Amino acid sequence: MKNCLLLVDIQNDYFPNGEMELIGIKNATYNAELLLRKFRIENSPVIHVQHVSLHPDATFFLPDSYGAEINEAVAPLEEETVVIKHFPNSFRDTALLEILQKKRLIALPFAAP
Repeated sequence: MKNCLLLVDIQNDYFPNGEMELIGIKNATYNAELLLRKFRIENSPVIHVQHVSLHPDATFFLPDSYGAEINEAVAPLEEETVVIKHFPNSFRDTALLEILQKKRLIALPFAAP
């Protein structure tokens, strides 16, 4: 198995002036940036998970909104994988498990929760 960096929900709505600002998001993003640089230098796999809400009552991570975009500090490069999710679980109704298996980043067999 290889190492892989999985960046989940580092999106603009969680930042100041976003729809759901998180305490500590700037520090968390700074650390994510450090890891991202390391993985890119080592040419190791990076997967970004982006939440886009399809729920009719959603107030953030709305489709085609600035808030749903991955923050520029950790924006994916063209060759990096982006998995779009519509639920809090990154495996639910996404290809994440298959991507990890195909890239041999998890042991087989593995069943997502």
